[in-house]
Amino acid sequence: MSVFDEIRAAAFDIDGTLYPNYQMYIWGIPQMILCPRLLFAYNEVRKEIRNIKTDGEKFSDAQARLMAVRLETLTSRAAEKVERCLYRPWLFQTRIIRPVKGLREFLESLKKRGIALYALSDFPVGRKLEYLGVSDLFGKALCSEDYGRLKPDAAPFKALQKAANVPFSQILYFGNSYDKDIAGARAVGMKTAYITRKKGKEKAADIVFRDYEELTARFLSH
Repeated sequence: MSVFDEIRAAAFDIDGTLYPNYQMYIWGIPQMILCPRLLFAYNEVRKEIRNIKTDGEKFSDAQARLMAVRLETLTSRAAEKVERCLYRPWLFQTRIIRPVKGLREFLESLKKRGIALYALSDFPVGRKLEYLGVSDLFGKALCSEDYGRLKPDAAPFKALQKAANVPFSQILYFGNSYDKDIAGARAVGMKTAYITRKKGKEKAADIVFRDYEELTARFLSH
């Protein structure tokens, strides 16, 4: 009996999990060149906001408020810059992404077993699943920002569980960040699958794998 016999839903982080990390860096190059100060402030705020309580404040408002401090500008101006210079271009630039090897075949194998598929990302999803050629296989794609907190906070994982409408213990969450994806999913009682080529924290995940072809061969080929 494998973990796939115990679950009714599988959920996936997107960036670095459904397509390689290096592709994310490539589609982000224009912002590194055109607005380095804004991008640096954004990355720093994303780290900061994971570790503070925003007391029910809307995520976009909290992010803009913290960005405004770093950029020494008005909150409204910071929010406009993030949307115009980062989020809108990224939605267009992600058209270059291509899936991790063996992804669609693996997802189709899960669907054949009656396992529902979901996505949960810290970044706006946009058309990423469509660009990866797998949008038809997913029931719903969620963005952590819409639920007020970023991973590993429990809020986005609870939203995922509500969307899947199955117990936490019957959801297998796939991610490439141990601290955000694996630790966060484990904390709410989900099973976890860690995609990595590094040695280290394997024992704390239910499955550790290098690519989806390997995973299909190990668990779903028979």
